[in-house]
Parts: sequence; structure tokens; C-alpha cells
Amino acid sequence: MDSATKLFVNHLKKAHGIKVNHEEVVSEAVTLYKEELDHEVFPTEYLKELSDPLLFVTMVYVDQQEQEWIFCLATKDDSHKWLHAVCLKDGELVDRNVPLKAE
Repeated sequence: MDSATKLFVNHLKKAHGIKVNHEEVVSEAVTLYKEELDHEVFPTEYLKELSDPLLFVTMVYVDQQEQEWIFCLATKDDSHKWLHAVCLKDGELVDRNVPLKAE
């Protein structure tokens, strides 16, 4: 399991009590400029010191109650040095400052 998926799986278990089969996690990566971001999810104050553009690694998991969990990690390149992470449930922000170390 890659480090991004491990971080997502561990976060859902620790923060929300959800056990995730990592094989059911779908992921993709996309490069975005700051002006393309939803500032309700990534407020300007969080972005000030980050590079532009940013690479976002996004993972999606649908739980047994059909709730969609989206986990988004920001990095400046493909080095996997994570800069910021958020978690959404059914399109609503639930965790803005996700710890960036997988335990």
C-alpha cells in the first residue's frame, strides 16, 4: 500500500472509526493552480506559503452506508512530501488539518 493510501486508511480508522479495505480505494493525481481551488476547502491562509501549482493526490472510498469519503493531499511535486490534507464526507468538509504522518 502506498504512503498516501496508508495515510487515508489510517485517518478514517482513527478519526471516524471506519475500517477500510485499501483495495477499495480509488486514487488519482492532478496538478492545480491556487486560483482553481475551492477556497472553502482550502482557505487562502492555508495556501499563502505553498507553491503554485500544487499536485493533489485524491483518494475516494465509499463505505457500507454508501457515504463517499474523499481525501486530498497537497504536495509541490511528486516527492510525496505532503504539505496539507483534507477529508470530505459526501461533499462536505469534515477534517481540514489532517495529520500528515501515517501511524
